[in-house]
Amino acid sequence: MTGSPRPLHLRRILDLWVRLPSLPERPEVALGLDHLLSGFEGSHEPSGRRVLQVGVRERPEGWQVGFRETHPGAGDGREEDPGVAWSASFTPLRASELEHRIVAEALERAAGRLFIHGAGIVVGGGTWVVSGPSGSGKTTLAMGLWSRGLSILGDDVCPIDAVSLRPEALPRALHTDGTYPPELLNALPAPPPEMPEGHRPFPGPAPMEPPLLAGLIVPVIDGPEEGAIEPLSQAEVVHHLVRQLIRTEGFDFPHAVRTMAQVGRTMTGARVRASTVDGMLSRVLQVMGRA
Repeated sequence: MTGSPRPLHLRRILDLWVRLPSLPERPEVALGLDHLLSGFEGSHEPSGRRVLQVGVRERPEGWQVGFRETHPGAGDGREEDPGVAWSASFTPLRASELEHRIVAEALERAAGRLFIHGAGIVVGGGTWVVSGPSGSGKTTLAMGLWSRGLSILGDDVCPIDAVSLRPEALPRALHTDGTYPPELLNALPAPPPEMPEGHRPFPGPAPMEPPLLAGLIVPVIDGPEEGAIEPLSQAEVVHHLVRQLIRTEGFDFPHAVRTMAQVGRTMTGARVRASTVDGMLSRVLQVMGRA
C-alpha cells in the first residue's frame, strides 16, 4: 500500500464524530474502513463535538467491536477503558462488517431524527424518497438516477430532522455486490484498490442542505418491461413512510406517525412496476417530471 494516503481517523456521521480504530496489526482493514466511509466529512483532529470511540479487540472466539462516547482527548477505546460496551464476537475481521456496525451505532445515537429505509434523491427543488424492502431495487434505481444527472443523499437510509423536517445526507459507500447492469457500474466512480470488494465510493458530493421531501417512489420488480405507474394517495404515502421507518432505540411511534403525517401531506407518491432497469428508470423519471 505504498503511497496510499494516511487514513482520516475521524469521520462525521450526522452530528457525531466517529474515531475509527487504527488497527496497526491489520492496516488493510483500517484503510478499507476509511475508504468505505470516505463520503463522510473527515478530519485528523477532533472538532470539540461529540466523539464516538470505536475499539476493536481479538478474543479466542473471534473479534469484538466496542463503542464509547467521549470528549476529544479521552481514551482510545481500548479494552482497559471503562464504559466500553463490547459486541458479540464475529469472524473474520472485515472492513465491511465494521462499517455496518459503526453506521448502525451512529444512527442509534443520532438525536432528533427519524430514519426512512430508502434512498434520498434531489430533484429540482425537492427531495424524493425511493423506499421499499431490501431487494426491491433501491440502490439500482439510485445509481441510475445519479447517472442521469440527479444528486443522491444515500442509497439505503434517509435521515429526517424531526424539527425542520428536512432530509439529510448519509453518504456511505454503495453496496454493489448484487447484479447490476454494466453501464450503471461503469458510470460510478472507480473503487480504489484498498476498497473492499463489492463496494463503490459514494458518488457525491451530496447537497449540504437538501430541499424538503416532495415525493415517494415505491419500486416493484415485476410488471411490463416498459413499466407501469400506480399513483398513491397521500394516506398511502404516509402509511408507507411510517412502515419504512427504522426503529432505533427510544423510537417514539406516536410522534413518528404525527411527523410522517405532516411530511406526507405535501408529497406526491407512486408505485412503479417494471421488470427491467430501463423500464423502471423511464417511468420513475416520468413521475418525477424529468422524462
